[in-house]
Amino acid sequence: MKHLQRFSLLLCILGLTIASVAQEKKPLTFNDILKWNRITEKALSADGDMVAYKLEPWKGDPVLKVKEKDGNLLLTQKGGTDLRITEDSRYVIARVKPLEETIRQLKLKDTKKEEMPMDQLLIFDAREQEKELMDRLKSFKVPDKWSGWMAYQTESEKKADSGEEESEKPKEESSENGYKLHIRDLSGDEVQFPYVTDYVFAEEEEMLAFISTGDDRDFEAGVYLYDLSSGERTPLMKGSAQYRQLTLSKDGSKLAFVSDSTRVE
Repeated sequence: MKHLQRFSLLLCILGLTIASVAQEKKPLTFNDILKWNRITEKALSADGDMVAYKLEPWKGDPVLKVKEKDGNLLLTQKGGTDLRITEDSRYVIARVKPLEETIRQLKLKDTKKEEMPMDQLLIFDAREQEKELMDRLKSFKVPDKWSGWMAYQTESEKKADSGEEESEKPKEESSENGYKLHIRDLSGDEVQFPYVTDYVFAEEEEMLAFISTGDDRDFEAGVYLYDLSSGERTPLMKGSAQYRQLTLSKDGSKLAFVSDSTRVE
């Protein structure tokens, strides 16, 4: 009889505990689900000592995080996406998009399209713990099998009308005319070429090929091969034409492209 009473008392206590816990739990809402983060991008350094990943909520801005293998946090970057780690395991390269709230507020103020913030380029030196951001990013590329270099394109800021003759004004940058190409030695040095519409790294050698529509002044339109180790630029075809489908062999010794001079105005 005593055992039965104790068992009944235990059941009552257990029932009250379950009821209490159930009352404390909040129901899951749709807004809670929107705050959940997913890992939508990830990259592991070649030496295995560093990992980078993008946390992305169902609604809101993504966050790029870089950590050492022991979990030590090296970098947190809001808006980070399209992440890459260089082959030497030293640099994290990524695109940084403007925050959603910033864009929303500017749209409410009827900000002109040309005055809206553009993407940025992030270069994070994990060894020196230094971060650099470049504005007005259009595109970037990082070699897969060798390191020390990267290339990226930016859009120049629109200048106010200076009253120059139309023939004296530089042509506008666009997807058709191209944008400024920066070929950067990650130790700090950089070379630039104007109005580039396409560019590609060789897979195994320090070579890069690019197409430029020319600046109508000093730099002629054409297809060029650039040797990063020597700094030598070699024109492979020059003149106004529509160049496309640029392909460079693994060792950079062969280049293929399509040229159509009949479609140039």
